[in-house]
Amino acid sequence: VMLSVFDKLNEKTMEHYDSLPETQLTDESERKRSSMLNNRGDIRFGQGRFDDALAAYEQSLVIRRRLREANPNTMEPMRDESFSLERIGDAQLALGNFERARIAYDASFQTRRDLLELNSGSEIEQNAYGVALAKKGEFFLTRGQISKAAEQFRAAQTFLKKLADAEPRNVGRQRSLVAANVRLGAFRSDAGNPSAAEAMCAQVRSRLDELIRKHPNHMLLKSDLSAVISRQGKLAMNQSQLGAAETYFAASTGILERLVEHDPSNLDWKQRLSNNLSESGHALM
Repeated sequence: VMLSVFDKLNEKTMEHYDSLPETQLTDESERKRSSMLNNRGDIRFGQGRFDDALAAYEQSLVIRRRLREANPNTMEPMRDESFSLERIGDAQLALGNFERARIAYDASFQTRRDLLELNSGSEIEQNAYGVALAKKGEFFLTRGQISKAAEQFRAAQTFLKKLADAEPRNVGRQRSLVAANVRLGAFRSDAGNPSAAEAMCAQVRSRLDELIRKHPNHMLLKSDLSAVISRQGKLAMNQSQLGAAETYFAASTGILERLVEHDPSNLDWKQRLSNNLSESGHALM
């Protein structure tokens, strides 16, 4: 239902940009149009319509490449292009087109590496590069290349930990490291080491609790915490520890309910709340 509402809003916005006469087209209006196409792709992907998602992402990429060519060595067009390439990789992977997915991921990674070289002190580029390392790990994992996946996940975690340790008061840095550790924990679970995954989740949860004590009004930290606790619930369910799973999902649901009450317009929190309630129902069955 939420995807349907977002879809209607996005398509209405798309109609506006599609109707603009050529004389009124600007780099900014084209950039917004490419974002709407990416949103369309995300919605179709969430609906399981991977061919339609891929088509939208590729249309967005055409615009973003044109903007990059018109503005060489400018951060924003390069960043947008890398994002579209990553999304194309996701869609190709979902369709089982592994070689095309690899090509898209490699191109996205190269662009993010170029961005980092152009602006090595940028927090945005540093975080994006760390995410790109982890994305390569996820690709290798889907191909059953466990050692290569482990290498990429560890590289992402090491890179982001160095940044976080250098700026312990920077919440953005800490959140990026948290995300990298969650991915590493998920990898360990998928690789058949649930105890290591549980230990990583417990470590991440402890760190988030510490950060929230220092920043009690930081909603995104609370969102991160709810996601980690949900992950603990899924790990418990996989181990048939249904009582523990129910406890984890209830704790995560409570956080999400408060977040949705704080910002009823946040579709991500609403969707995750719905997913949590569904998972909790499975744990009770």
